[in-house]
Amino acid sequence: MLQGYWDESGDAHDPNVHYVCVGGMVASEERWRAFEEEWKVLLDEYGITHFHMRAFTAWQGEFKNRAVWPETRRRELLTKVLLAIGRTQPRLCGAIMVLSAWRGLTDDERSWFLNPYFPCAGECVRLGSIRADVEREKIQHYLDHTPALAGRAKYLWRAIKEGKAKEARAIESIETKDMKSCLPLQTADVWAYEVTKGARMTDASTQLRYPLRVLLRLDPRAWVSYFDAIQLRAQCDGVRRYLDSGGTL
Repeated sequence: MLQGYWDESGDAHDPNVHYVCVGGMVASEERWRAFEEEWKVLLDEYGITHFHMRAFTAWQGEFKNRAVWPETRRRELLTKVLLAIGRTQPRLCGAIMVLSAWRGLTDDERSWFLNPYFPCAGECVRLGSIRADVEREKIQHYLDHTPALAGRAKYLWRAIKEGKAKEARAIESIETKDMKSCLPLQTADVWAYEVTKGARMTDASTQLRYPLRVLLRLDPRAWVSYFDAIQLRAQCDGVRRYLDSGGTL
C-alpha cells in the first residue's frame, strides 16, 4: 500500500501573492511508519511540537527565539529534516496555480472549482494515483485539514470517480488530517513551501533554494503541474462542455 500526503502553500487572499501550491509525497506505508518514529525523535531532540517550513524560514512560532535558534542549529535541523524525508524514498508531485489567471476567471467559472487550491489538490491526487497505478499498488491520500481544503475530500473523491480516469482504480481512500498530529503531512508542507518559492524564480539554474535542490534530487521523476491562463481556460472549456451535455456539479 502506498500513501500520499498533500499540503497547501500560499495565501490566495493576499493580493501580493502570485502563486499558490498544493504539493506532497508518496511513499510506502512501511516507509512512512519508519519515518514517523524518526520524526518523533527529531522533534523531541529540538524541543518543537511540529515542523512548519514557513515558520522556520521566517523565524516565527517555535522558531522565533533567535538566541535558542542560532544559524548553526537551524542548519543542523534542516539537514536532519531533509535526510529524514530522503529515507522515505518519496515520489514528489505538486500543482501550482497562477493567481493572476485564477482572478481572471468569471465568478461562475471560479465557482466551478471552489477555490484555487481545490483543482491543485485534485491534480496532486491524480498524479500520485498515476504513480501508484504504474507500480500496481493501491494508494491512500491524506490532505491537510486546512480551511481551504477542509471537507473537500468527499467532493474530490466524487469528481475523480465520475471522471472515470483509469488511475482512479488505484485509489483506496481520500481523507483530511491535522498536520500537527499526522507527521507525514509535515513533509508535504516542506515540499509545497519550496515549490511555491521555486515558482517565483526566473533562473532555475542559479536561484533554486537549497532545500528544493535537495528534494528534487530525491526523485528524478518529480512532477509539478502548472495552472496558468491557458491551462485554466482549457479546464473551463471542459467543464462548460460537461454542463452543456446535461452534467451537474
